[in-house]
Amino acid sequence: MVGAIFGLLPITPGAILCLPLSIWAILVLNRRDVRNAFIVRTRQRIRAADRVMKRRFSRKAIVAACLMPLFFIFVVFFLQTSGPQSSNLAGETAPLFAIGLIGLPGLLAPFITTILGFVAVSDIRRSNGRLVGLGLAFADAAFFPFLLLDALIFGACWFGIQDAGAPTETAAMLLLVMVTLLVVTNGLAGWWLWRKVSAE
Repeated sequence: MVGAIFGLLPITPGAILCLPLSIWAILVLNRRDVRNAFIVRTRQRIRAADRVMKRRFSRKAIVAACLMPLFFIFVVFFLQTSGPQSSNLAGETAPLFAIGLIGLPGLLAPFITTILGFVAVSDIRRSNGRLVGLGLAFADAAFFPFLLLDALIFGACWFGIQDAGAPTETAAMLLLVMVTLLVVTNGLAGWWLWRKVSAE
């Protein structure tokens, strides 16, 4: 627009040619569709710059992943302290301190991890590319529900095999088949859910 306006000034011998071209340029630049095209292009550049500058990893997904090992630490601690070697005096006083330090966070870790994972997935999908880490957030949200479902199925099959009184070889074969089916089922279910979650 500035160049078209300066072209209207008769400061050179070529003003006779510049005058109609400048008028035509001013008329084109004042058209509504041309102005809208400049506005749209400017907004697209601003959005692209914001995505590049403000793109960061989801903090909720990171916190959920850090809380996940607390549950397994609690399980290992519980198995060690509930064994026959923990009957001495030091073993009796140590769990009282450790239950408050590890027990409550370890018990709450599956719930907090799952909730933070679902929230992180929702935040990442609505961030228009500013947040990344969808894979980690999905793993946080799905890990403990899958683990609980597998534990229930495995426990039910284990007690069913024990009640049936199957021979040791048959029981081992059935458990191996069950574990294989659980792994395949978890893989297919996780793949299907991931496609749903990662779909734009």
